[in-house]
Amino acid sequence: MRKKDVKMKIIDHLFEDIIDDIKWYERIYYRFLNYYKEFRYFFKKLYQRCRYGFPLEQVWEFRSWHSEIVVPRLKLLKERNMGYPGGLTNEEWHDILDKMIWSFENHDNDPNPIYSEDYDHRYEVIKLDNGNTQYRSLNETGTIDWSPIEKHNEQVQEGLDLFAKYYLNLWD
Repeated sequence: MRKKDVKMKIIDHLFEDIIDDIKWYERIYYRFLNYYKEFRYFFKKLYQRCRYGFPLEQVWEFRSWHSEIVVPRLKLLKERNMGYPGGLTNEEWHDILDKMIWSFENHDNDPNPIYSEDYDHRYEVIKLDNGNTQYRSLNETGTIDWSPIEKHNEQVQEGLDLFAKYYLNLWD
């Protein structure tokens, strides 16, 4: 069974009440509309690949896309263990590769700050004249400890600095 048929069966099951109200010709219309959108999306990405060399989706979250590309290659480089830069031992090189891998895997997994016990998480909503909304914290006495986030960012930066420093040594 094709993937799309399975999806349609799941959708049919989840929305039985709504689907009963949809006429058979409307179902055909919406199915063709969906195929048209997928078709258009495919050619839009193909055009972007021809014009820029890559689809623009890869630019929107470049660091996430780049991490997806880099991590498996760094892991394979470590696994194959074909050599290491001059002036380093094999163990030091593996430690450096581990730091690089950790940085690329965890750059967007920030830890939460530590709130003091007397911290008041409530806030006040203020409507501005121009229609925007502003929020004001009602906390007067509590504190927030940002050190876990700062430590995490330093550790990520260390791995990224090592990646930049040993970039020319990343070969098999």
